[in-house]
Amino acid sequence: MKFDRYGRYVPLLFVGVMVIVIFFFSNMGGGSSKGLSEFVAKKLFFGILKLDKDVINPEAFHGLVRKVAHLVLYFGLGSITYFAIANYTGEIEKSFSKAIAMVAVVSISDEFNQMMISGRTSRLQDIGTDMFGALVGMTLIMIVLLIRDVKSNSQKKRLS
Repeated sequence: MKFDRYGRYVPLLFVGVMVIVIFFFSNMGGGSSKGLSEFVAKKLFFGILKLDKDVINPEAFHGLVRKVAHLVLYFGLGSITYFAIANYTGEIEKSFSKAIAMVAVVSISDEFNQMMISGRTSRLQDIGTDMFGALVGMTLIMIVLLIRDVKSNSQKKRLS
């Protein structure tokens, strides 16, 4: 489960990068944040999906884009945080609660930070969305690690 002496710290570095990315988006003013959400919606609907501009108004979907952004960012943070802690400690099951606590602290801090930003709001619903994304990511990583350990243990038994 563990990397070599220095390699086990690399996933912790990625956790830090994810937190920086989350707070970068969190620190955007209300106008900038809304503009980014609308830009993403326009690119998605007209650029990728090629929908008719007369049929859909992308500005109406910026709230959905924000929710999906919360899910994706915290899915990534939850996955990386859980992997980093499990890798560092070598304890797959016990690391889950530690990772949940760490992600919850980031999510609550993120929402608290948004209260200080002009044009932004802080919502309890966003913390729930964040935690749901994180739990899905953490669960997937836990399943992968458990399957890998089961396979590794069965190979060790065959060799002995």
